[in-house]
Amino acid sequence: GVKKEHFQRLKVQIGAARERQIDIERKTSREKREAEIEALKVKLTAKVDAVGKSLDEVEESAKKVEEASQPLSETLIVGRQAKVNTMKSGEMVALADEVDEKIK
Repeated sequence: GVKKEHFQRLKVQIGAARERQIDIERKTSREKREAEIEALKVKLTAKVDAVGKSLDEVEESAKKVEEASQPLSETLIVGRQAKVNTMKSGEMVALADEVDEKIK
C-alpha cells in the first residue's frame, strides 16, 4: 500500500500521467488532421494552377477575338454624330464570320 502522507503525491502523479497520455492522443490527432489538410492543400493547389492556366488561355483567346473584331466596333465621330466605319457590308459579314470562327 501507499502511506497516507504519500497518497496526495500519488494522486498528483497519476493525474499528471493521465494528462500526458491525453496530450499524446491530442498530438497524434492534430498531426493526422494537419497531414490531411496538407494533402488537401496540395490537391487544391494543383486544381487552382490548372484553372489559372485555363484562364490565361481563355484571356489570350479573348484578346485575339477582341482585336479581330475591333474594326467592326470602331466608330468615327464626325461633328456631333457618330458614324459607323466605312467598311462595306460584305466585308463586315466576312470579318464577323472570321471572328465567329475564332470564338469557337
